[in-house]
This record gives sequence, structure tokens and C-alpha cells, in this order.
Amino acid sequence: MKPFLPVVPQRDAEGYWSHPDLPELEEGDFDAWNKWKSEHGLTFSAIFLDGYDDHPAHHRYFEGGDTNIADWEPEPPDSSPDWFLACISDTDDGPVAWFAKRVYEPARDA
Repeated sequence: MKPFLPVVPQRDAEGYWSHPDLPELEEGDFDAWNKWKSEHGLTFSAIFLDGYDDHPAHHRYFEGGDTNIADWEPEPPDSSPDWFLACISDTDDGPVAWFAKRVYEPARDA
């Protein structure tokens, strides 16, 4: 199993990005998602653009319909340096940044 480690995000022109090692799972397959997170010893936290009321990207996105969020630099959920960006994507609730953090070292095959 390849470990899921931080990489330098390469956001596209609109500001979106996904970690190259995120699994491609069927939408709504929570069992597979939870299994993958457990195998990698990870927890995730979502930070929504909606919480950045004063940010220009918030106004453009929610009031003007402009999907470009390239200037939005979401902050990790707390001051822990262990969080790293896993993806920035668009959802039904607007743009979201997913941060990952290792909560335990997964067992490795010998």
C-alpha cells in the first residue's frame, strides 16, 4: 500500500486540485472511503469557502456565480502543523478544502 503523504498542491487556473493519491471511489460509497481512511491512519476535515464571508472569492462565487477561487487560501482546521491539503473541490454547498491528518501509523506488510 502506497502511503498517503503531503505533496505540493498544483491548483488549476480556477483554484481546484486533488491529491494524486486520493482513491477514485463511487460517490456515496462510505464503506470504501472509511476503509481507505482507516488503512492509511487518516482523518479528514472540511473547510468551506462559505465560512470566509469577507473573502473576495466568497463574494464572486456566491453572489456573482464566478467559480474561480484561485485566490482563496484555506487555512487548516487548527494550529496543528500535521494537517495537509488533500483537495479543493466544488460541491452542492460551494467550494470545500479537505485537509488530512495522520492520527496513527497504519500497519505495514512485512
